[in-house]
Amino acid sequence: MKTLCEIIKEQVCANYLNLEAAIKTYDRDALVCGAPAWRYVYHTIHSADKWFFNPFVFDEPPFHENGMDNPDNPCMIELSDRELLEYLERVKQKTFGYLDTLTDKELYECPPDCDFTRMDLVLIQF
Repeated sequence: MKTLCEIIKEQVCANYLNLEAAIKTYDRDALVCGAPAWRYVYHTIHSADKWFFNPFVFDEPPFHENGMDNPDNPCMIELSDRELLEYLERVKQKTFGYLDTLTDKELYECPPDCDFTRMDLVLIQF
């Protein structure tokens, strides 16, 4: 029987494949609720980077501008699809590395300085 962490990893893999396909096929400049679609892609990747692990102990990526993860906030930076795919790949590797070391028992525990269990943080991303 598969562990919960193995099942989570399979589903996360599918989520990342879908996101990669979206980046390769979407109209990045199409407006979604008034913001270009690429901002929502960045929001999705950034959320996985921050919330999958521990949002209270997190270092922003070097290109991040304050508030950039909220598509409603204007920002001066525009990431290319190549940069978004590179960021997605880093987050994907970080996620898989984390899941490879995580145990099912740890899913029920809170990471340091966090009020959510690891399972809560994983489910938030789905």
